[in-house]
Amino acid sequence: MFIVGREYRVKELKLLLDLESRDITCLLGIHGTGGIGKTTLAKALYDSIYKQFDGTSFLNVGETSNPKTDLKHLQEKLLSEILEDDKIHWRNIEEGTAKIERRLGFKRVLIVLDNVDDIKQLNNLAGKCAWFGPGSRIIITTRDKHLLDLGEVEKRYEVKMLDEKESLELFCHYAFRKSCPESNYKDLSNRAMSCCKGLPLALEVLGSHLFKKNVDVWKDALDRYEKSPHGNVQKVLRISYDSLFRHEKSIFLDVACFFKGQRLDYVKTVLDASDFSSGDGITTLVNKSLLTVDYDCLWMHDLIQDMGREIVKEKAYNKIGERSRLWHHEDVLQVLEDDNGSSEIEGIMLDPPHRKEINCIDTVFEKMKNLRILIVRNTSFSHEPRYLPKNLRLLDWKNYPSKSLPSEFNPTKISAFNGSPQLLLEKPFQVQLLFIFHDFMKRFKLLDLIT
Repeated sequence: MFIVGREYRVKELKLLLDLESRDITCLLGIHGTGGIGKTTLAKALYDSIYKQFDGTSFLNVGETSNPKTDLKHLQEKLLSEILEDDKIHWRNIEEGTAKIERRLGFKRVLIVLDNVDDIKQLNNLAGKCAWFGPGSRIIITTRDKHLLDLGEVEKRYEVKMLDEKESLELFCHYAFRKSCPESNYKDLSNRAMSCCKGLPLALEVLGSHLFKKNVDVWKDALDRYEKSPHGNVQKVLRISYDSLFRHEKSIFLDVACFFKGQRLDYVKTVLDASDFSSGDGITTLVNKSLLTVDYDCLWMHDLIQDMGREIVKEKAYNKIGERSRLWHHEDVLQVLEDDNGSSEIEGIMLDPPHRKEINCIDTVFEKMKNLRILIVRNTSFSHEPRYLPKNLRLLDWKNYPSKSLPSEFNPTKISAFNGSPQLLLEKPFQVQLLFIFHDFMKRFKLLDLIT
């Protein structure tokens, strides 16, 4: 177990625990994204202080769907470890909570509940401070910050990404078994560090993979790694994603593919129009460390974004036109020019680095019945579209190749528009569209900020 900056991080945690105060019981929540090092840091803290307590337990809580981590089994293991008695058993969870309180109420204990993902785990293993004797310390690690709210855990420590110096040191520890790179691997090490974006798990996995490999193997591995997240890293990062409800997964994938760095209000407008309950969904994603909100904009770690995009790709690796979201300009150009789109496509962002001219048929969007998001920038079309999907919620196309929208297109579902207002006035739409247009006008200033 190796932690960069171990001493000062453990020192910060000890200050939060206030170990000198023996007349109170303290709960501390350690939270952060998957692979950030919560468990490693909690174990380092535990190892440095466990001798100060009457009894201790470090429980890997995990998912309660696993028989080895069901609540009754965890309760029995908790009490067995603290009392050093392997013959402790009971009939049900309720009996377990009563016995924990009765047997530990006068003991000064140290308990670490690692990887808590359900409030029931916290409530039935360490539900109240009064269950434990004065001076006890309960530490919870979780990806879900909201769970700490539910458990009324006031003291918290967020494990953050490593800076460049720390990242290089951690990577070199696993790649070279020392704190700095070998002379002929310096540039490759910096490239590897850049790939991992400060995520300890990624640095460990990639460094371990490259240990004792030659330069050619390094170059090949980094080429592949830059195109797709390493399997082991993605597996860990996906734990939080797999626990989401369907609409939360949709929100996460929309942000990963189209809206990273965009204004929160703008994104919520588009998501709400898709019936995704954006308020609750975004809150859940923030609590699970999959999203952050900074200066009213949505952000996510690069590796988490890569993971989301990889999820989209794996649904149809060899059939680009059957993926739910398309964001890479080369993929979009291929689908449009070959006219091989499908009803699976929900969102498209075409934004090449240099202005591009595209030659496609005028009904190229006709197969995309479920297209909700259409973003076109820096691109010239050879033909104006004769068809746009009626399911569109976002139309962001500033240089639309016509003065009017298709005659049969009635944009009553659109909630966000970025383009020439003339497009909406050229055509005698239904009266209700006038109200929508007024709403568009209110958003123009907001939408202009994203272009």
